Order: sequence, then C-alpha cells, then structure tokens
Amino acid sequence: MRIYKLLLLLVALLLLNNCSRSRAWNKELPPTSELYSAQRGLILARTQIHLHTPYSWDACDIDKNVCFENLRAALCMNRVDAAFLTDHPNNMAYQEFSNLLLHSEQDTGVLKDSEIIANQITCPNSHQAILSAGFENQLMTVGMSHHIDPDPNIRLELYQKATPEIVQRLQTETDALVIIPHTESRELDLLKSLGMNGIEVYNIHANVSPIIRHDFLGFDYFKGLIDIITYWIDPYSSQETDLAFLPFLQVSPVYSQKWASLIAANKSILGVGGTDAHQNLLPGKANDGDKIDSYRRMTRWLNNYLFVKEKNIIELKSALKNGRNWIVFEGLGSPVQFDYYAQSETSIAELGDTLSLNSKKVTLHASLPFLHKMTPQSQEKPSISIKLIRVNQDGSQTEVLNTQNSPLDYEASEPGAYRIEVGITPKHFSSFISYKNELLNQEYPWIITNHIFLKP
Repeated sequence: MRIYKLLLLLVALLLLNNCSRSRAWNKELPPTSELYSAQRGLILARTQIHLHTPYSWDACDIDKNVCFENLRAALCMNRVDAAFLTDHPNNMAYQEFSNLLLHSEQDTGVLKDSEIIANQITCPNSHQAILSAGFENQLMTVGMSHHIDPDPNIRLELYQKATPEIVQRLQTETDALVIIPHTESRELDLLKSLGMNGIEVYNIHANVSPIIRHDFLGFDYFKGLIDIITYWIDPYSSQETDLAFLPFLQVSPVYSQKWASLIAANKSILGVGGTDAHQNLLPGKANDGDKIDSYRRMTRWLNNYLFVKEKNIIELKSALKNGRNWIVFEGLGSPVQFDYYAQSETSIAELGDTLSLNSKKVTLHASLPFLHKMTPQSQEKPSISIKLIRVNQDGSQTEVLNTQNSPLDYEASEPGAYRIEVGITPKHFSSFISYKNELLNQEYPWIITNHIFLKP
C-alpha cells in the first residue's frame, strides 16, 4: 500500500508541474509594432538570416512536407517579418527558383519584371512574412532575385566558390547581398579580399558544435551539450525547453576581433546573427511537443532586427546593405523601446551612418530596454547593462562606457566605429527553470548593434 501511495503522489506532482508549465510559458513572440514605436521614420522588422529548409540535403529528419509546414508555422508563431532562406547548393542549385520560396496557392508572390523574386505568406493570426531565397556554402547569399545561370550544373559550380569575382557576380547578376557564414573559421586575409557585404558575428550551430566550439571559438568541447540532452530527455517534464540554449550561450571574442579588423581596413561591414536552423539535431520530440531544435524554437532564440521604412523586400535589403541591424537573443525576452543613434548639432545618424566630428558635439544615445509583457516573467526582475564599444582606427576595441539599469548617453570626441552591447541577467526566468538555476545569476548577451561611424 505504501508504494502505491508514493506512486500516486509522484504522479500528482508531475501533473501539477506540467499544468503550471502549460499555463505559464508563452510560445509566441509579440509583433514588432509593440516593441518599437516608429522613430525618425523607421520601424522594426524581425528577420531571420541563415535558415535551412528541406531543400538542404542535411535539413529536417522527418517528413519533408511536415517540415515545410513546421517552418511556416514557426514564422507565424514568432511573428517573423522576413526570412532569408539559405539552402545548401548541392540540392538548392537543382531546384526551380520559385520552389525555394516555399510558394503555395494562398501566398502572394512579390514580382519584378513579371518574375517572382520573393514570397509573402499570410498567417492564421493575420501576421505576414516575406520569404526570400539564397544559399549557404563558403559564401552565403541573401535576397537573390533568381539563379545565376539557367544550367543547374553551372550554377552549382559557381555557388561552391569563394572568390572576389564570384562575390561580385552574385551581387550584380542575382541582386543578392553576400555574407560570410561561420566567420569563426575564416582567415582574416581572405575576408579582407572578398568584397562581401557582411559577416556572421554569431552562429548558433558554431556555438553548439563541439569541434567548432573548441577549434575556432576557444570554448570547451562539450559545455552545455549535456544540458541540451537533459532538456531533450527530461523524463519528468520539469524543464522549459525553450531555455535549453542558456547553458551554452556565449559570444566568442573571435567574432568581434575579426569584425573590428575589417572595419579598421575601411570596410563598413554588416554584422548579422546566423540562426543556421536545420530541425535535425536530435530524434523525437522534447517534453513540450517540439523537436529540441524545432524551427519555432530556433527562430525564437535569435533574430535580427532591421530598421526599415516599410516591410518590403527592397527596404529589407537596403537595411542590410546599410548596416541598420541589431542582433537580438530573443530567447531571453523581447526588448521594448530600445533605441541607438547619434546626434550632432545639425543631424542624426542611424546605424550604419557616418558623422563627422569636426569639433562639433556628437552625442551617442542608447535607451534602456524592458521586457515585453508576452515574455514569460516571474516577480524577480532582470539586471540590464549597456556597454558602448569603440572600434579604434588600428582595429583595437575599447569599452568606452558601461551603465547598469539605466540609459546611456555619451559625448564622443574620438573617431571610430561605435556599437552597443546590451547584457541581461535573466532572473525573470526564476519561476521557469529548476535545472542549474544558478545560470540565472550570470549575464548573457541580449542585443548587439551594428556600428555608427564617427570620422575626424
């Protein structure tokens, strides 16, 4: 009789635990219109960069049609405004370009010269998302309007190259922006020679892969990976699986060092965060019914926030080309009313812009973000830091100012490229994490902006 009572008690505790989790955790992200009121004629567009569909040979370990639906559903649930799809060339090169846009009958094709160059989907929750096609190999293209050549074998050969000539051809012949993926493993001299538009300054796959972590990021082989398995198996359904990224979330200084070196070489290089989602990491589902690396979860963990005048493919690509982007680790929460710009006596500079000092007063402003109400929160509040980083003319980096739980204002007098890094100590998750809750006492990257350039 005693053993039965213990079993009943255990079942009751598990049911209570599961009930509380299902009530408390919100799987959706808020619309960007609730995160940032239009400022200076610009609005936010939540954007995914480096995203694989089943048209990549190594993406999706379940039925491909289900996988396509998972991806579309993820973009809708997380209210992603734009997804730059980047499939591997050895499969993608043999697909018709319109197929790569995941176009279906209920979608609206974005036309240029009577050709579909992008796809707009309308979600059950009325959200709309723009899908654009590209590829990822040694180079990564975003926003292609068409294939580079009508012959699949020729374009496969071209898509596998990484030379200044092919970068230029992709930019001019396919209307693409070219970004270097997995910057951590690329030689700086090669990066300086290619003439690309941008680089990844964080990549989830690199952060998780034992070999990449150790060989290129300078991290331990397996830190955080056992924790992912714990969240995946979770026999007691006691974990919020959307928090499985916390144990391994780090941004290696390798990225900022290469970024700074490129800027010092007079290259106004865009920095982006690469989601690199494949939905193929571990078999089966986690306790919340999604795969551990489901499209929904991955597109929640990391986003790029582009500043646009309106949400269309031309404006999105213009924002990327001009460096109007933040990287947001949105799995930590959706930031509300964060803003960063520079102001002189006569003008305002947005991200990617250049202002001349010329003995004029130039002030850099960064506002203090707070969590959107849709972010799961306990009664404890997070601690938020704002760091102003200057890339100097020799490629070194200086932390100019650091504020805690307050906005940042800095009157700049030295030339350089200035970015903001916002950190967060996520104590607001204290009600949602029981495994290694000491993780909530350390600071994580929350927002990394691109640069504002101040010239002498």
